[in-house]
Amino acid sequence: MKKNRILKMVVLTFAFMVSFCVFGVEGINSSIDGNEVYAATTKDTRTGVYKAAYNQGGKITNEWCYLKNGKVQYNYNGFAKNDNGWWYIEKGKVTFKKNDVIKGTVNNQSGWWFVKGSKVQFVDSVEKNSNGWWCIQKGKVNFGFTGLAKNNNGYWYCKNGKVNFGFKGIASNNNGEWYCSGGKVDFSYNGNYKYNGIQYNVKGGKATKAATVTPGGNVVDGGSNYVLNTNSMKFHRPSCRWANQISSKNRATSSKSRDEIIKAGYNPCKDCDP
Repeated sequence: MKKNRILKMVVLTFAFMVSFCVFGVEGINSSIDGNEVYAATTKDTRTGVYKAAYNQGGKITNEWCYLKNGKVQYNYNGFAKNDNGWWYIEKGKVTFKKNDVIKGTVNNQSGWWFVKGSKVQFVDSVEKNSNGWWCIQKGKVNFGFTGLAKNNNGYWYCKNGKVNFGFKGIASNNNGEWYCSGGKVDFSYNGNYKYNGIQYNVKGGKATKAATVTPGGNVVDGGSNYVLNTNSMKFHRPSCRWANQISSKNRATSSKSRDEIIKAGYNPCKDCDP
């Protein structure tokens, strides 16, 4: 009988030693649902956004948390990533409720990032934070942008990346020039409008330069940036004296950019230097 008790004690002692060796002093780190178990032999060294047990005032829940060497960083507020993207972390966890434009570092780029549902949105848009509305390009505020930017509510005039709600005038994008009021393209506007000394005809918000008469009495199409001579393959400013001498069969107009016209094979007039 005594031998049996001694044998039992030896077995229990051996089991305890095995448990200590396997689990270590830190014991077992497991998630609430039991799907993730990390023992000392496979010590949790994860850093990033993972599912983990989150302790909030003694209440333990299973959350997406920011871990550093396997431990929830309860004091961390900022950006972190996992295989599903970049996330904004609040007090160590993803709340999935954050909608904002937030300063931080994402993909080793410092800037202000558009966050929706706590996730960085790598899109082009116009979005807001407490400082105003901003031009977002590839998820980040572009402070160098001046022009028209789009979101689901329309096209907005931005200056240095920020929507200028006080702007009233003509602004342009790749689709042309547009009448803006209150910082936004007004597609309902029809009429004549003068901006920076130039007269525009506006229809459905789209603006075209009104026709003008040169000192020589020639009518110049205000909607064209350049006049082309398809015979000599030269292009001119609409007000150039040589442009007004081009015969109708060789005359064409273009609203394309200077670089585009040169790429098409035309040479700039040396007189008006368009």
